[in-house]
Order: sequence, then C-alpha cells, then structure tokens
Amino acid sequence: MWKMYISMKKILPLLIISLFTAVSLFAQKTHEVSLRFSKQDNNLRIVLESDGDLIKNSNIVTSLSRIRIEFPDRYEFKQQKDFIFEILQKDRFLVMNLKDIIDIKSYKLAAPARIVIDLKLEQKSQQETVQQTGQKIQQGAIIQTAQKTQPGVAQKAGQKIQQEGTQPAEKAHKVRTFVIDAGHGGYDYGIVSQDMKEKDFNLNLAKDLSNALLKKGQKVSLTRKVDQSFPITDRINFAIKNKLDIFISIHSSLSDKFAIYVSPIEDQTADTVMKLYSISSRQNKSIERSRDLAKKIGESVKGEFDDEVILREMPLPVLNSVEAPAVLIEYPSLKSRTYDQKMRDKLVNSILKGIAAYEQ
Repeated sequence: MWKMYISMKKILPLLIISLFTAVSLFAQKTHEVSLRFSKQDNNLRIVLESDGDLIKNSNIVTSLSRIRIEFPDRYEFKQQKDFIFEILQKDRFLVMNLKDIIDIKSYKLAAPARIVIDLKLEQKSQQETVQQTGQKIQQGAIIQTAQKTQPGVAQKAGQKIQQEGTQPAEKAHKVRTFVIDAGHGGYDYGIVSQDMKEKDFNLNLAKDLSNALLKKGQKVSLTRKVDQSFPITDRINFAIKNKLDIFISIHSSLSDKFAIYVSPIEDQTADTVMKLYSISSRQNKSIERSRDLAKKIGESVKGEFDDEVILREMPLPVLNSVEAPAVLIEYPSLKSRTYDQKMRDKLVNSILKGIAAYEQ
C-alpha cells in the first residue's frame, strides 16, 4: 500500500503537467474562417463558415460602406479568390470595405455554422447607359457643327455648359419641407449596447426632431414611424417621391465622435457634357448646399457638446439619390455614451440651430 502511495505521488505531478499541457493546447486551438461568394446580376451573397461557437458568438455591424465582424477568438482566414471588396483582418476583427451598395442584409445559420450576407449592388440599366451615350453624341455633334460654322458661338456654348456645371449654391436657403430617415429597423438592429439598440434610438431621435420642426410650422415626413424593416431602396424611393428641401438620415457612429456625411463632389476631370447629362447621382446639383448644411450643423453640434465633429464625403446611395441638400448624421456610439431624454433634446436643439444658420 505504501509503495502504491509513493508511485501515485510520483505519477500525480506528471498527470497534472499533462493536463495543463492539454488545456493549453486546446486553448491555443486555431479557428478557421472561410469566405466564399456568388454573384448573379446585381445581387451578391457572401458566406463565412467556421465552427459553431465562433459564428454564434460573433458580432456583426453592417452599413452600406462597411461590414465589421468581431469574433470571440482569434482565427485564420481563407477567402475565395477574386473577391471584389477590400478586406482588412486584425486579431478578432474582420472588416470589408464596400462600394456601390444600395441594400444589405445579414443573418446567421447553423448546420453548418455560417454567416450569410446578401448585398444588392448599384447598377445602371442598359437603357440609362444608352440614353446617356446618345445624349453625349448628340451634344457633341451640335458643338462640332457650331465650331465649323460659327466658332464664336461654339465657344460661348462651351462656356455656358461649364458655368452651369459649376454654378455656386445660393447663400440663403428657405426650408419648409423635411424628410427624416431613422436608420435600420426591424430585424436590422444596427449597433447593440446592453439593452439599447441603435434602431430604437434612431427612431426616437427622428421623432423628436420631427416634432420640433412641426412646432416651427415645417412639413416633415419620416421614412419609418415604427420599428419596421425598411430596405434602402424603399428609403430612396420615399425621398425621391417627396418634394423636399432637406433630407437628414440618422445613425450611430462606430466611434466616440460625431460625424456628418455628404456625397462627394463629382470628378472634375470628367467630360463636361457627361456631367451635364449625368443621372448617376441626383445629388449633383445640391452638393454645395449639402456641404453648407453639414458645416452649419457640425458647427452647432460642436458648440453644443464641446466635442469634435468629423465632416466626411462618401458616395452613399441614400444621399446620392436625393435632389436636395442631404446629410447623414452619426452620433457617438451607444457603447461610449449614456443617452437619455436630456441628451436627445440637446442633440435635437443643436441640429435645429444648425438648420437655422444654414437658412440665413
């Protein structure tokens, strides 16, 4: 019995060491995440596959410009060749930078465990392309004819086109009609922090802003009035159908900073005639006023909160498609600040002051 005790005493440390080694190796087990995709017409499906726990406990945040996935553990990444978007990978994060997206949906599935992301790409119809090409040819023919017969007239015509394409926005803007877009909704939660969802705060803030504008005698339409799924294409169509003076979309930022987005200025090297007839962005004629509106709201928010406000240009379809001054306002992440009614009132008042400064 004593000999058996001595033997066990010698063996026990070895067993403990073996157990710790096994646990350590298990802890260091590397997860593999594989990406594949398929595309049909202007629809793109992205599928990320891995083991069940990694997929189940992942956190997905999507926007029309970016997909951000946070996994619960480090992983090795393998992707299908010729993927059309830029991918950034670091530690537990995977980021896809998107472009020309007009709708996005994401969901998780089991057996096998996977994340599925369905994207709808912006795509011109063949009829639009033909129409633009025909207009360019027709305009070019007119100018060429004028150059042969009346050079002075042709020069004046060219100058007129250039002036119309670069005509500065007016300084005073009378605003009466608004469309306010509360981002996300329904199954699309947006950013989630504890018991607060971005979709709910966006809607509450949009309603507060709407009520404040209505009290001032303005006309206001909300893209959504309840917690419902509202695809980006429907938001765009809603904005197009409403004759509006200002479009404001409300979202949460991923950072702890305020950010205001506008559409980028059109490429100045593009053909002048194509600029004149381009319908790829209805925002072209309102870009300068959109930038002025963003600047005024940004200055007001900065003064109200004594915080940095980042002004950015991004070709977001919901802004590009509006034939009026249009901005997308991002408030600091729900994870970085506490938002109550007092905070909402403060933000609404700063936006109203920015709009009033824009009107002057």
